[in-house]
Amino acid sequence: MDLLRLLVIVTEVGNPNAITDGGVGALLAEAAAQGAALNVRVNLTALQDADLVAATAAQVDELLAQAAQLRGQALTQVMQRLSA
Repeated sequence: MDLLRLLVIVTEVGNPNAITDGGVGALLAEAAAQGAALNVRVNLTALQDADLVAATAAQVDELLAQAAQLRGQALTQVMQRLSA
């Protein structure tokens, strides 16, 4: 999440010649978050504490939503700067 937040800044004010690198970075950072979420979810199946499972799954969902939103922000900025 920290990387995605930084990439939003990079795509907003970074060097125009490397703007697409920021967009690619955002795509890769979100993919890393998705991969981590899959690992968490598979491990949740081994837990007996239903409350912990539900809370953790909800936290994973929230983090993935934030990651998607930040990735979208970064890519929108890339596209805006490319068309400027």
